[in-house]
Amino acid sequence: MDNGRHLTCVKTPEDFKKMLNKLRRAQKVTIEDLAQYSGLHRNGVAKIEREGSDPLLSNVLKIIELLGGAVYIGHPNVDLSQPESPAGKIKNDT
Repeated sequence: MDNGRHLTCVKTPEDFKKMLNKLRRAQKVTIEDLAQYSGLHRNGVAKIEREGSDPLLSNVLKIIELLGGAVYIGHPNVDLSQPESPAGKIKNDT
């Protein structure tokens, strides 16, 4: 089913680096623009793209939102939309 969404599976900082670079270039956004509007330092944004550094989740969300993207979390065997999913049954025994 094609609903117009193009989803990319990101499993490593290297995957994120490649996705970020592709999305940023497709939107014709410079590293300087992204840094300015995200509140991050230009060197920090460049380091994520160049070296695939491991950014904070809050920075990932900020960058993706600025580029018009979204973050989806899922698992092939778990329906996270259901309240009785196995993920909801995990108990902390500490």
